[in-house]
Amino acid sequence: GDRLSPDNPLVRSLRRVTPTRAPAPESTVVVTPAVLPENSVSPAEIPASLERGLLAYYDFDDLEAPLEKVLDRSIHHNDLVRSGGPVDISAGIRGKAALFDGGWLQASNNFTAKLPAMTVAFWFKTPSPTENYKMVSAAWWRGGIHASGWVIGTHYPEGWCDEEEIGDRPYPTEVDAYTRASPIVPGQWNHMAFVYDGATIHEHINGRLAGMVRLGGSRI
Repeated sequence: GDRLSPDNPLVRSLRRVTPTRAPAPESTVVVTPAVLPENSVSPAEIPASLERGLLAYYDFDDLEAPLEKVLDRSIHHNDLVRSGGPVDISAGIRGKAALFDGGWLQASNNFTAKLPAMTVAFWFKTPSPTENYKMVSAAWWRGGIHASGWVIGTHYPEGWCDEEEIGDRPYPTEVDAYTRASPIVPGQWNHMAFVYDGATIHEHINGRLAGMVRLGGSRI
């Protein structure tokens, strides 16, 4: 399978990972990105409405070259460490961002494992949204057959339940036919939210429901 990191330059600013309850598929939903105080530098400055249930929060504002580590602003200290190739520093939609060119940022453990529901939200920018970039993930493959976890990418959201065979992923349509109702805008900052309710993945782009993927089996 593809490496769970971009192979070409991609700028993104990961915002938050928090358990949540997903809306019903038929609902009309607008996802509004959280606005934090300028130059936030401590968990105390994260609004209480976000701190509850917050598993990780990365604002990237403390980045210094050469980039080796990104601090988690939540109380859980799920810091990210650079792996693979270089990760540079760039201007973000607000403050700083990470520029990926072969490297990636990785936590020491999968703190989303076995969650009954969760939301992952972040800002990103790429000139080539049609490329198959894997942006944020927590997944594993065993023997190239069975998989468990989730992947957020520019092609489509992916999710596998425990020990699920990769060839039997329960997408609502063929993968190649996955079309977003709200497209990624090339060369501009886009906000993406990945909402998992234990059975379905809802993908929101720039405040609008872009698509859904229904899963079978147990938790991812």
